[in-house]
Amino acid sequence: MPLSAQQLAAQKNLSYVLAEKLAQRILKGEYEPAPFCLVRLSWASNLE
Repeated sequence: MPLSAQQLAAQKNLSYVLAEKLAQRILKGEYEPAPFCLVRLSWASNLE
């Protein structure tokens, strides 16, 4: 499935890239999620 223009722009956004890398490390167990991260993940899942 091709990415939308918005998704392509987001991939180039440094904050998006950093957030994705942080999320991957949390999921791998390299970092423990802080309480504020869990709240933001909850909000994000509600937007989908």
